Amino acid sequence: TFPDVERGVVGGIEEEQKFMEEVGRLILIAIGAMYILLAVAFRSYAQPLLLMMAHVCLDVLLRQVFGIILPGTLEIVSFHYMVIAVFLPLALVELWRKSVAVDIVYLMLPRRAQLVLIALVLATTAAVYLGLAWRTWGDAMGAMRRGDFLMGGRLEVPTWQSRFALPLGFGSAGLVALWQLWGVLSGRDRDSWTQQGANTSAEVE
Repeated sequence: TFPDVERGVVGGIEEEQKFMEEVGRLILIAIGAMYILLAVAFRSYAQPLLLMMAHVCLDVLLRQVFGIILPGTLEIVSFHYMVIAVFLPLALVELWRKSVAVDIVYLMLPRRAQLVLIALVLATTAAVYLGLAWRTWGDAMGAMRRGDFLMGGRLEVPTWQSRFALPLGFGSAGLVALWQLWGVLSGRDRDSWTQQGANTSAEVE
């Protein structure tokens, strides 16, 4: 009776898309909160990631058993979990002195030369880390202003949040290197650096 009236489903699709976007934001907030809580509880950046692998296992289980797909799993793992796992622990690597070191020549130097070399290495390390932090902070701010995201099926997965893991990781590692440099220059922490190479050599023997 109304030939000029057409029925459409555009409104329903728009509402569904808005709903999926809200779900995606809530998932990211929940993941971030869970990671922080687990990191504080375990005092480690790595162990929470092992527990967060349950996200991937849950996706596989639901997909294979119930035919339910968790939207955005691949994107969240690739652009959030992996980025956090690589860059946030940099400060701990520097604090615990777990970087790869080739100290064959270093062990043959006198103590004064070792301290000079350590100071130069720490100063260079701090400069590089802080330079990278400054550069990546600008990139992260640009990504936040643009609202960078990826499409995970019908779900928009924001990716700009993980960009801040780079300046946070680089900046914290640079501050640790500066703190260690001050320890060497002030004499507060000289012995541990000169004894570290000797201890490493003893362990190898």
